[in-house]
Amino acid sequence: MVLGFNKESERLFYTFDYEKSYSEIILPKGTVVSTLQALTKL
Repeated sequence: MVLGFNKESERLFYTFDYEKSYSEIILPKGTVVSTLQALTKL
């Protein structure tokens, strides 16, 4: 899994087939960080 970002969005790239193909999810900036912070509070 690879996370990239710019000023407005976060791009999450992932693969299930040992890097033969990739999928991408584009999220609003801050989504991944806020999710990880919420998980640490569980």
